[in-house]
Amino acid sequence: MSAPEPATPKAVKGSGNVPSGTVRTIKEVTCQRSLEFDLVRFTWNVENFSFYRDSRGPLYDVLESPRFQTDDGQFDWVLRLIVHPRPDRPGDELCRDSVQIFLHLHTAPRDTAHLKCQFVFVRHSGTPKEDHTYQISRFREFRRGETWGFRRFIQRSTLFEAKNGFVQNDRLTVKINLDIIRGAKDEVQKSSQPAAIPRDDGLALSMAQLYRSRHFSDVVIVAQDMTELKAHRAILGSRSPVFEAMLSHDLAEKQSNVIKIDDVPKDVLVRSALVGLQFLS
Repeated sequence: MSAPEPATPKAVKGSGNVPSGTVRTIKEVTCQRSLEFDLVRFTWNVENFSFYRDSRGPLYDVLESPRFQTDDGQFDWVLRLIVHPRPDRPGDELCRDSVQIFLHLHTAPRDTAHLKCQFVFVRHSGTPKEDHTYQISRFREFRRGETWGFRRFIQRSTLFEAKNGFVQNDRLTVKINLDIIRGAKDEVQKSSQPAAIPRDDGLALSMAQLYRSRHFSDVVIVAQDMTELKAHRAILGSRSPVFEAMLSHDLAEKQSNVIKIDDVPKDVLVRSALVGLQFLS
């Protein structure tokens, strides 16, 4: 038994981009959204760095930078550097030979921030000449009070080896670059214009049928050859200011309901009536 064919959807009259009713105006709204960023570039010079290489204890476990902020002071950060990870810390068992670096969001105007960050240990000399850099390439959510970073940022032996050039004159230079999404900005452009009156073929056909049938006609147009054409006062007045004046004011045409047009042949009048019912305006 074959499966029944799917039903073909039927077209619905009046559907689409243009409503079926009367359109008075067309309003166009264009909105362009762009992100606003705060860029923070912080450099931390740690003097007497060899002291932290050789010392152990609670005072030396975590080096914390001074706080640094965005320009308006709403975001407040600190860097944390751990030269000697403690094996008893959860997650540090396999990192005892590494130097760790972390970013801590201390205060913020809202619960979360979205940012990209780049950690840099500056290489003052030696080869290769590139700095030691790690970064996150996409924006991540950072919660107020959160600490995030790299447990294995660099091997401790690599950092302190003189030929590598990271520690110069007993100074370590650490940099961090932050790209913080501050918010979104919407630029709205508006324009409006009167809607063009659409052509209604159904209405035109109805008017043509009304003209041909002569139903409810209440005025007569007399052509050059004295041929009489029956018409409708309301339609003539709405389509032509000349006819409106004739049929509105106290003129002979209003009294007799007869309009004589001596200089226009019958065929011109008929053609004018059928092409949009525009009678010699």
